[in-house]
Amino acid sequence: MTGSSRRKRQSVRITITKQPAESDSAVAIVEDIGSTYQLVEYASPVVRELINSLPEGSVVDVDIERVLARGNCWRVIGVHAVADETATL
Repeated sequence: MTGSSRRKRQSVRITITKQPAESDSAVAIVEDIGSTYQLVEYASPVVRELINSLPEGSVVDVDIERVLARGNCWRVIGVHAVADETATL
């Protein structure tokens, strides 16, 4: 695999800020640097359901990777913890 074809992966703590009712995507803000990520793909239906079931403002630790050929779009490949003590995985 060449450097240009590798997906950029990272672990981040995000805050869910918007979940459009018409789509499976969610918008997330990375708290430490204020970046915005469009979450458009998920490693499995379980991961998609978990992320999309979180209420706006939820804070969660995730592993994400860039979706190639799609601007600022990301795939959630893992969920580690929900920082809000009232939320459950």
